[in-house]
Amino acid sequence: MQTELVNQETSPLQSPNLIGFLHSPVEHIKRLKHKAPIFKPFIIVCIVSMVYTGVISYLSVPDQSLIEASNAIHSSLPRLKLTTSIIAGLFSIIPLFFSLLIMAILLKLFLVFTHKELSFKTIFSLNIHMSAVTLLASTINLLINGITWSGQYLSYTNLGRLFINNSIWHVLFMALDPFVIWVNVLLAIGLHYLAGSTKVQIVIVISIVFLFSIAANTISLIKL
Repeated sequence: MQTELVNQETSPLQSPNLIGFLHSPVEHIKRLKHKAPIFKPFIIVCIVSMVYTGVISYLSVPDQSLIEASNAIHSSLPRLKLTTSIIAGLFSIIPLFFSLLIMAILLKLFLVFTHKELSFKTIFSLNIHMSAVTLLASTINLLINGITWSGQYLSYTNLGRLFINNSIWHVLFMALDPFVIWVNVLLAIGLHYLAGSTKVQIVIVISIVFLFSIAANTISLIKL
């Protein structure tokens, strides 16, 4: 019995992982108190994001838009389409990194303002691991689009498609995505266990994140 206790005390603490954030979020968020890995989970998130963006780019880019370019550079259309998709996948790392970084900076500023102590590394690691939910949503959307492809990529995990003819409701219901809500719940759990934030402080943060989500959807709608 004494030997078992010694082994438990001397055994290295387990690191959180992306899959764990999906099935045991509280346990893996608590692990961030002791270990906050960044490099390995970020590389995994980048690889999945590159594959996802590359596939969407390959499916979405119309052949007609590349025919003239392929003739100009004397390259076959499939090869040019594949090259374009790979480049799009590689460049997807840039907005991914900055979105995680900006979110971490904003959370750090909020915690400083509320006099809560939590290292920037832990916050950034939390953001990366919460991306597991976003990647799951992207994978589901990708699979459904692959089965029901109609020439345009559509999001099937939110209610925005029910209000396509009404821009205001479309933007609002795009934010009502169960996976977005899931991420917000993980953020609330993380702030509670890691920073000791109060319920009022957590509600304020989640509300701000929700408003940013609506603003992002509005900007994307304007671009379209």
